[in-house]
Amino acid sequence: MSIAEAPAAGIPAGKKSEIRRVIISSVIGTATEWYDFLIYGASSALVFNKLFFPLSDPALGTIAAFGT
Repeated sequence: MSIAEAPAAGIPAGKKSEIRRVIISSVIGTATEWYDFLIYGASSALVFNKLFFPLSDPALGTIAAFGT
């Protein structure tokens, strides 16, 4: 079983720009999603435990913040 791949020289110019646009859009979307994940994780650990669970133990508040 073999997979037929188009050589880079055989791809039309319109398709190359379309593929490049898809790759750039995917990279931007993935970077934005990971940035959002990083900000939410840092906020959960540093802010949300004190803001939403002020009366509980700090460790328990952090676990509850990550759980929600």
